[in-house]
Amino acid sequence: MIRRPAGFRARIDGDALIFEAPGDDLVVRYVERRHPVTPIEELWGAEVPSVGPAELLVTDEGEYAWIMEGERDDHRGHLTRFLGAVVGDDYLAVLEATTARRGRHAEIGDLVEHLLRTDTHMLGKRRRPYRHAAPADWSVEIRAPFYTYYRPRAGAATIYVAPAIPRSVLDRESMLVSLGVDCAKTTPIHARLSGTWSSTVRSDGRHLDAFVLDDMSYFYAAVADAAPNAIAAARDALRDIAASVEGLPDPTADRCRAATASWMID
Repeated sequence: MIRRPAGFRARIDGDALIFEAPGDDLVVRYVERRHPVTPIEELWGAEVPSVGPAELLVTDEGEYAWIMEGERDDHRGHLTRFLGAVVGDDYLAVLEATTARRGRHAEIGDLVEHLLRTDTHMLGKRRRPYRHAAPADWSVEIRAPFYTYYRPRAGAATIYVAPAIPRSVLDRESMLVSLGVDCAKTTPIHARLSGTWSSTVRSDGRHLDAFVLDDMSYFYAAVADAAPNAIAAARDALRDIAASVEGLPDPTADRCRAATASWMID
């Protein structure tokens, strides 16, 4: 939930919270729960050209957020638009700010960024999806809210990316057992995060390869399940995923703190 900016009036419009400043045409619209999780580019639409790709932010609670901005000049007049979203596990908290007055990008951008960074959802440490690069030429299936599956265009293989698991929930051996691999056959790996790699051949002849990475707060794991003729490609794709895993943000780190805001909150 965001808090009302100083000098703004608030009203409810259906499932949205609307903030308006008296004597000003700036309107801020906030929807705290929007299902399902949709790429912000889809939410943005095509009516207003964006000035660039979405920018990734991290809230003060350590959640991911995105922000886009754009302008339109046509027969309907001028419109400046900002769109932001905080990503929950299975929902988005969406914030939109619009004005017809020119020259307000910096002013409105500061407000929107501040509101996004200070948006509170109190989700805490939990199972969470994490950022990683999808393997090239593999199809993707998101099984909301946590699970991601990749499949090649050809070949009998699947890569399953598990959610990040707090280390307070499982130890490494239990994590490997839960993935179905032999925890006695591991080798160290070093990517952005360090961890272990395990390889197992099941009784039916299929190969299981898995990594478990660790940032001292969470475990990050994925498994490749492949037929013998597909295991080489699956291992290459799994290594690429392991190399790209980004640890979840630490809300106490300096990089997660908002810059000094130019808008005060009541």
